[in-house]
Amino acid sequence: MRRMYWMRSLGTLISMWYAAAATATLAILFAAGYVLLQLHLMHGLDLLNAAQFQEIDARLGPEYSTLSAPFIEMRIRDTTDYASTLFYIEIKKPGAGTVFRSTNLQGKSIPDVKGQDHYSVKVHGLGEMRAAEFHAAPLEITIATPLRQTREVMRSYVQVCLALLFAMLVASLAIGLRLSRMVLAPVRSIRDTANRIRSDNLSERIPVGKVRDEISDLARLLNQMFDRLEYSFNQVRRFTAEASHELKTPLSLVRLHAE
Repeated sequence: MRRMYWMRSLGTLISMWYAAAATATLAILFAAGYVLLQLHLMHGLDLLNAAQFQEIDARLGPEYSTLSAPFIEMRIRDTTDYASTLFYIEIKKPGAGTVFRSTNLQGKSIPDVKGQDHYSVKVHGLGEMRAAEFHAAPLEITIATPLRQTREVMRSYVQVCLALLFAMLVASLAIGLRLSRMVLAPVRSIRDTANRIRSDNLSERIPVGKVRDEISDLARLLNQMFDRLEYSFNQVRRFTAEASHELKTPLSLVRLHAE
């Protein structure tokens, strides 16, 4: 019973290690995919902001230094309102402060992150945004895109990955159990054969496969040990038989003399 328990526990251990290794590998791949997908989506939003800036730049014209707040309002208000579901736009001018805000900003400002032209920020009441700052001296044009859809995509990705990881864990456990049975089959054969070999059955040997591996080497080693045991038992039997024969005549004479 102890041997059978050891075999079961070893097979379970192999299955668990296999499942853990397979699931961990898949989790690492999913984590790398998460990072790459997020970088790709952020890069796509940066490209959208850049495209919107090009459109605004074309409407404002080349002479930025001469542009007044009413002129900017007249030139791009219709454009920003038309794209209000996708872009938040704020224009600042040194010495004059904010000269333009898109209507969907509701009077709020897009936070500025020093030293970064592309960054993610959170605006109270409007949510998280991906912002890009463009310099058209003397104007500073900040364009932001909502991150709500991007975060939804990432949450869906995480949910799908978790479901796949659970499925991988279950499948790898089942595969690991099957593989452990296949791997430990020669060991079970060695155990069963060795259990049948007794003093009255010393001629049976453990079957050895043609493949040279650790299991076959173990089987050969055990067979060599059984050969030595059989030889030792045969020597003992031969000695016992000869001693019995040699002692038979003296014992008969002693018995005859005693009678």
